[in-house]
Amino acid sequence: MSQRTVRPQYEYRRRLPHYQTSDRPICITFCKLTHTPFPVEARSVVLKRCLCDEDKKYKLHAAVVIGDHVHLLLTPLRDDSGQPSHYVGVQTDVTERRSLEEQYFKDPAIYPIMH
Repeated sequence: MSQRTVRPQYEYRRRLPHYQTSDRPICITFCKLTHTPFPVEARSVVLKRCLCDEDKKYKLHAAVVIGDHVHLLLTPLRDDSGQPSHYVGVQTDVTERRSLEEQYFKDPAIYPIMH
């Protein structure tokens, strides 16, 4: 397996989390764990969920559901004191998945289908 090299000017993208100045739109992308496309019915459910907090927690500029992933462009709203009223964050425990991936790379025959 070849390893991709990252040009030095883009190395900062690999260091998470990224912080940016206030009142700037944030681009968020998330995907399904299985990497299979969302069924048509599920796409509308995901989009409705993205829209339900608009103008309560954030100003949504764009939302796109494509295949197995979603792109959002939003700006968090501020409270009366000027502080962000909510923080946008995603947290996932990947311990089990990392363990499976390590086992898979040691012996791919054990796991013939890896999603």
